[in-house]
Amino acid sequence: ISLSGVRWLVLMRGESIHVPFWVAFRLTWIGHFWNMVIPGAVSGDAVKMYYIGQVAPERREEAWSTVLADRVIGLSALIALAALASLSRLEVMWANPDLRLVLLAMVAGLTGILIGAIVVASGVGRSWPIVQSLAAKLPLRELLGRVYSSLHRISRRPGTVLLAFLISFFAHGVSVFNAFLLGRTIGETQIPFNHYAAVFPVALFSNAVPIAPGGGIGVGEAVIGLLFE
Repeated sequence: ISLSGVRWLVLMRGESIHVPFWVAFRLTWIGHFWNMVIPGAVSGDAVKMYYIGQVAPERREEAWSTVLADRVIGLSALIALAALASLSRLEVMWANPDLRLVLLAMVAGLTGILIGAIVVASGVGRSWPIVQSLAAKLPLRELLGRVYSSLHRISRRPGTVLLAFLISFFAHGVSVFNAFLLGRTIGETQIPFNHYAAVFPVALFSNAVPIAPGGGIGVGEAVIGLLFE
């Protein structure tokens, strides 16, 4: 979780939003708390956007865009890790209808993120008359325009995006290793590490889907049980 604060700080520095590491660290943990008590894994982002807007009011829209970019990059790294892990146990994933649906959702999600990133980075369609006409009718179009411009700039910095992605990939890998250590701590010795690597990222992905309270109804935990079974 703390590493995701580092990832967010990297994106903010890329937008020339200079806040202390301690601020990004605190807001990341506050956001994580709200992710655990409000349905889904995106409510904490709204809290982070509110607070970072108070910290950097002169660059508020750009700061908001870094929260969005941080979420997308973190989710894409999680899906990539889960998809790779699923491929190592493809016969198990495909044999169960529920797990097959999760696998297809991951592939669709990763494809959608890649297409969206290409569209934003290239700016394709932005000058189309129909797009400009629709944009002119949007409420808060100036604010949304600044957010889009900020996302466009972030997506055109491949080094920054790659660094944020690698931080995310490593952080999710740490979560897998933590699960492995917990299994060994309670005396489980039969399941090899690569099975944990196949199970836990998929469960994290399932928990990231905003359909139930993260700290209440354990969607991810149910997926863990199903996969280990």
